[in-house]
Amino acid sequence: METNLDLINQYVKSVVEKEQLLEKLNLTVLSEQDMHKLMLLTCTINELVGRMVDAGLIQIEIKK
Repeated sequence: METNLDLINQYVKSVVEKEQLLEKLNLTVLSEQDMHKLMLLTCTINELVGRMVDAGLIQIEIKK
C-alpha cells in the first residue's frame, strides 16, 4: 500500500523532472521525445495532486 510519504515523494520527483525539462527550453528546442515526456509528467502531477487531495494531504481553494 502506498503511504502518504510515497505519494509526496512521487509528486516532488515529477515536479523536479518537469522543471528540468522546462529549463531545457532556454537552451534548446525540445525534441518530440522530451515534449512527450513533459506531457506525461504534467498528467502524472495532475493525478498525484488529485490523490493528495483525496488523502487529505492538501486542499485546493478555487477563487473566482
